[in-house]
Amino acid sequence: MARQVNINKDVPISEIRKVKRDLQKFVDLYEKITFIEEIYCDNSVKSAMEKRGKTAQTGYKWVKDWNEKIV
Repeated sequence: MARQVNINKDVPISEIRKVKRDLQKFVDLYEKITFIEEIYCDNSVKSAMEKRGKTAQTGYKWVKDWNEKIV
């Protein structure tokens, strides 16, 4: 049986969603910089991207972006 939960709803849902979008940018950056760290440590692009459930093609794009403008 599910418990009933009461939550303060003073913050509009639109604001919660905005914060989530802003935070996602940091999550994406963290993922990319962690990938670059793995490449620095001589892991292959393919294996580093498999951990993330992404294609090697995306990994090569990230490397290209890193080399051109450092993230």
